[in-house]
Amino acid sequence: KNDQENLTYCLSGIAQDPRWLPSQVKEDIEKGIYHGGSLQAGDYDEGHAGMTLDDFVEHDCSKLGKLGRAHVLALRLYTTSSFTLFNNPLRRRQKPHPFRMTVYYLDEALRKLRAVRA
Repeated sequence: KNDQENLTYCLSGIAQDPRWLPSQVKEDIEKGIYHGGSLQAGDYDEGHAGMTLDDFVEHDCSKLGKLGRAHVLALRLYTTSSFTLFNNPLRRRQKPHPFRMTVYYLDEALRKLRAVRA
């Protein structure tokens, strides 16, 4: 459920809009804790209020790195609590990786951004 909500938020949602925030994020905001650190209203996706996936694709850093929609989506999804979907199989050296294309786009996006220091 959490991973599906994260995907929906990243793919179709509006950043920081309470109607789109995943339920686990709302719960973390209520508790004031996220991944061991503090989390207040407005902290999650800070600085991106109102942005959609298209806005992130059109961001200067995305353009500078020549990132496509799949790259940006992979990066956005990785920054949610769904990062374990990628990390755990990699750590176990699971083959094939259950999300191999997402990992491919994530890796390619990081390489492209590093190349232009974005």
